[in-house]
Amino acid sequence: MQSKTERRKAFLQPLSIFKAEAKTALTVFASIFIVASAASAQKDSPSLSVFRKNVGVVSSDPGKSSTLTISDANLDVVAGDFDADGRVDIGTFDRSARLWTVRRSGDGSTLVVSFPQQKSSGRPVTVPADYDGDGSTDMAVWSAGAWQIRVSSDGGPVLTQNFGVKGDVPVPADFDGDKKADLAVFRPTENRWYIQSSTNGTVRTVDFGQAGTDLLLPADYTGDGKADIAVYRNSTWLVIDSTTGEEDKFEFGFEDARPVPGDFNHDGEVDFAVYQKGKWYVYDGDRLASYKFGESEDVPLSIVPVRQSMAGR
Repeated sequence: MQSKTERRKAFLQPLSIFKAEAKTALTVFASIFIVASAASAQKDSPSLSVFRKNVGVVSSDPGKSSTLTISDANLDVVAGDFDADGRVDIGTFDRSARLWTVRRSGDGSTLVVSFPQQKSSGRPVTVPADYDGDGSTDMAVWSAGAWQIRVSSDGGPVLTQNFGVKGDVPVPADFDGDKKADLAVFRPTENRWYIQSSTNGTVRTVDFGQAGTDLLLPADYTGDGKADIAVYRNSTWLVIDSTTGEEDKFEFGFEDARPVPGDFNHDGEVDFAVYQKGKWYVYDGDRLASYKFGESEDVPLSIVPVRQSMAGR
C-alpha cells in the first residue's frame, strides 16, 4: 500500500506539469474531483475559519457560526485545539494586558487566562502547542528567547524556559514523536533550525529554508508521529521527511494563495491546503477537494501555525 507521501508525489507531480503550462490547471483539477465526489465533499466538509478585517473571526461550523469580534490593535488571533475535541478553537491574546481569551468549540465556554509580564524587551509572539502531550493545545508566549508556557494538564502556573535568541522565529512542534511539542526556533541569519528534544533535552540543528522568502510550517505530513521540517515557497511545499531525512518537493498552490495546512480528513496526518480569495483547495492524499468559504480579503486560520521566516514580519 502506498504511503501518503507516495500518493502525493504520484498525483501532484503530474499536476505541476500542467500548472507550468496553465495557471488555471489546479482549478480545473479541483473541478473534476469535486464533480466526481460532490456529495461526499458536502457531507464531510471540514470546519473552516477566517479572520475578517473590522469583523473578527468567522467560522463555517453550523453549530458555532457566531463571530468573535476583534477590534483592538493589541490583540493577536490564536488558533488551536484547546479542549481536545479535534476541532479548531479560536481566541485572542492581548499583548498589552497579557490576557488570553479562548472560545472552546466543545461546549461554547470561554477560557480566560492571564500571563505575567516578561522581562524580555522583544515583542511577544504567541506559540500555542501541546507541550505536555495531553491532546490539548497549551497557551504559550515567546519573546527574544524566553518561553512562557501554561500546560493544560494541571492548570498550574505559567512556566518559563529559555531557548533561542532575539531575532529568531519560534517554530515549536513534536519533532521527536513523544506527543509533546519541542522548543524550536528558525534563525534567519543562518537559515538554520534549532530543535530541543522534549524527551532528553538534546539540541539538533538543520540547515533548511530561505529567510525572507519561505513560510515556516512544520507538522506531521508523513504520518509517522513526528513533525517534519517544512516550508512553503512560491507555491511549492518543501518537506524533510522525518523518517528518511530526504527532502520532498510538492507543487501545490498559486502565487496569490496562502498555505493553510491541517488534518482536514482527521486521519492523523496533516494535509496540504491553500486558500485563494474565498476558496480552499485541500489535497488529503486521496482526493483533491475545494470548499467555498470566506471573502477575497479574509485571512484563513489553521491549527498548524504558518510563520514568516523573518522576525517581526
